[in-house]
Amino acid sequence: MIKINKQSPRVEARWAVVHALKSVHWDVARAARLTRKPAKFVRHWKQRYVETGTVDDSPRTGRPGKISAAVRAQACTLLAEEQSVPAVTALLKDQQVIDSSISYKTIGRAVAHDMELRPVEQRPILSANSRKKRVKWCKQQHNPNRVMAIDSTYFTLGTVQKRRKYWVMKGQPVIAGRPNHNAQVHVYGGITAYGKTSLRRVTGTTGHPEKYYNSKGQMTGVGAEEFQEVLGQTLVPEAQQIFAAAGVQQWSLLQDNAPAHTAGTTKTFISSHNIPVLAGWPPNSPDLNPIENAWAWCKQRVYSKHHNTLDELWTAVQEAWAALPLPLCENLMASMQRRKQICLQRDGGYTGY
Repeated sequence: MIKINKQSPRVEARWAVVHALKSVHWDVARAARLTRKPAKFVRHWKQRYVETGTVDDSPRTGRPGKISAAVRAQACTLLAEEQSVPAVTALLKDQQVIDSSISYKTIGRAVAHDMELRPVEQRPILSANSRKKRVKWCKQQHNPNRVMAIDSTYFTLGTVQKRRKYWVMKGQPVIAGRPNHNAQVHVYGGITAYGKTSLRRVTGTTGHPEKYYNSKGQMTGVGAEEFQEVLGQTLVPEAQQIFAAAGVQQWSLLQDNAPAHTAGTTKTFISSHNIPVLAGWPPNSPDLNPIENAWAWCKQRVYSKHHNTLDELWTAVQEAWAALPLPLCENLMASMQRRKQICLQRDGGYTGY
């Protein structure tokens, strides 16, 4: 029985050709049809096998490497700390570990054998108390089909992704507008397993009417009074319509611990209007809220194009929100159970969502 080298697909293909040749009594044409390889390829490896008895790669006979395995391991350790190949090269030279003629490019090629550049994965820093609260919340029983997740987010004009080149007719210039200041849109919205609410622009949007102030007469973002208005005029009425159309009588609101959400007047407003809210939401837990992924989907769509004005940005935001597919909303709400299971398995740790 022929032993196939599982570590190399190329060598594996060669041994498959040899096996086929033996099964058809070394007939090249038939072996080519069996393996779906060119006859020239089959003929070449037939000759190599007859001459040497193997089709494995020959050992390389080049010059010895400038960097030994021990030096490479040391360079990898330093690079994990310094995050700079030239700096690591200089340290190794100062320590007389490598010769002064060795360049940082040589060190870079050596460490690439064991290391790679990867993007940083951002995760919230969770205290022991936060983990405990996350575990407690995840142990509660929630029906995702009877929950509306709400939150707010910003869409910023200054962070719209810019393409370096555009396709235009020959001779025409490419002119892209650049905002003079960092304009933005701040919106509230909610998603359910049966659909989504409309978006509501709130304080924090550039040029938004300065209707709500704090006690010092300053604009500080969405406050309790404005949030209650968003709840009473947009989120709750539309949620009632969505759930009623789906035949759901009892539902609950999922919201985070933003100051406007937890203010005393907001709690009174929620209680007086009989708005059910999921209690005990843990701090620093955006990964447990499905609407965060809906925002990410919309931002990817919005930022894929260039926008010159705030009105263009707002139009793009509305179009992206309208295009948010219902199956995605269903999947995001259904993922609440998986998020909670992962959180419990990791003792309150970050879920990765």
